[in-house]
Amino acid sequence: MGAIEKKAKRLEYLIFLPVLLVLLAMWSVVLAFTYMERGATIERATTQLGITAAILADVNELSEKFPSAGDAGVNRTAAIWRALLQYPAAIIWVEKNGALVAGEPPGQNPGPFILMEETRGDSIVHVALSQADVLAEWRRALMWLLAELCFISPLLLGLTYLLIRSLDARSAAERKMLIAQERAAQLAIYQKQLEDTVTLRTNELSVANGQLQKELIERTAAENVLREHDALLNAVARSASELLGSSSHGDAISVVLELIAQTLMVGRVQLSALIPDNNGHLRAAMENEWRAPGNSATIINPLLRDLDATVVFPKAMPAIIAGDAASFSLQDIPEAYRGPFQKANMQSFLQIPVMIGNKL
Repeated sequence: MGAIEKKAKRLEYLIFLPVLLVLLAMWSVVLAFTYMERGATIERATTQLGITAAILADVNELSEKFPSAGDAGVNRTAAIWRALLQYPAAIIWVEKNGALVAGEPPGQNPGPFILMEETRGDSIVHVALSQADVLAEWRRALMWLLAELCFISPLLLGLTYLLIRSLDARSAAERKMLIAQERAAQLAIYQKQLEDTVTLRTNELSVANGQLQKELIERTAAENVLREHDALLNAVARSASELLGSSSHGDAISVVLELIAQTLMVGRVQLSALIPDNNGHLRAAMENEWRAPGNSATIINPLLRDLDATVVFPKAMPAIIAGDAASFSLQDIPEAYRGPFQKANMQSFLQIPVMIGNKL
């Protein structure tokens, strides 16, 4: 058991302290009330005995003063009996001139008595009543009250103990619930941290995958460029070989154009001469053409054998004049000149200038 639980136990058992104080106060009040009731009972009995003694003294005096009223002894005896009807345990005797004339006094060791006497002339009436008889009813009430207290006190202590056990069980349940809530909160924190970590790692992996894919794309592009470069070098080498080793210039040109087409994987390769006209425009005169099987020939089309390249290819000419390659699509050609190209199924174009000694 932890220190906190021990402290909670001590605090719970402190509930017994006010209960014990209440019981002590209740017992004290009961005892004080009982003691007061005892005194009041004795006082009432004393008052009644005094009244009885006075009545007997008056009767005895009247009997002596008026003998004609009857025998004094008989009247005195009758009055004594009437008094005994009220207090059966009372002892009554009458003395005259020190001599006993009626009744009998208590014995030698009578115990505690309530004694009352009334003097009339030379006669004295004595009335005695044992305190035990006076307090008999009080004792019975006291026994019942003590029995009730003896029943109530353990009952109250038992209820207090049950209350403490109930509080202890409730406290234990609350502690368990608090621990469960703390565990749930901690698990939620751990889950959130794990989710954040997973999200972070996922993002890092995503970024890494993106970079890897980018690198792969760049590497693939570099490999493709390298293969194209190698293919171009091979084509150039073979073209040079054909040009140098062939006896027919026309046949060598056809082989070179085919090599270029296969290297660049295009459907048509044309070789045109660019000749300036009197207006300062460059005119393209097609001299050779290679086409893939299924493609129609355009070298025989008079519209394509003498083109005003400055007008037909406005986007490409600045780059060509500067000695750079130019690429464009059919949409970049003025609409009025698209017909022959569309009929030949030509959609995209790559124009590469051939410079010999800085001359186009």
